[in-house]
Amino acid sequence: MGFHNVRFPPRASWGYAGGPQLRTQVHETDAGFEERVQRWPRPRWRWNAPKSLQSADVIQDVLDFFICRGSGANAFRFKDWLGYSTNPTNGQGAPTALDQYLGTGAGVQTVFQLQKVYTSGSESEPLV
Repeated sequence: MGFHNVRFPPRASWGYAGGPQLRTQVHETDAGFEERVQRWPRPRWRWNAPKSLQSADVIQDVLDFFICRGSGANAFRFKDWLGYSTNPTNGQGAPTALDQYLGTGAGVQTVFQLQKVYTSGSESEPLV
């Protein structure tokens, strides 16, 4: 349907487990080789709430939130407690101007798109 510019209740999102998921199909040939096809260029994020951390008032917040979003019909903001900071230590340190590369200024451009870059080995993937 659409996007609601509202964040999932922060006190309800702490302790959730989950993260990015990509849709990749693996085709196995008769000879035993594999061909992999990545269907989604960017991850979708999926989270599960731990029931042990929920009180009655937090559950009511979540219920109200989803009813007002039409259940899953509308997208919304969700704070990933390990990924919301530009700091490379996953938010454990204070953000600095050197956390993430934004661009090289030429004296004219003063606004840059903030993105977080995930790096593993020699591979890097920026997410805007």
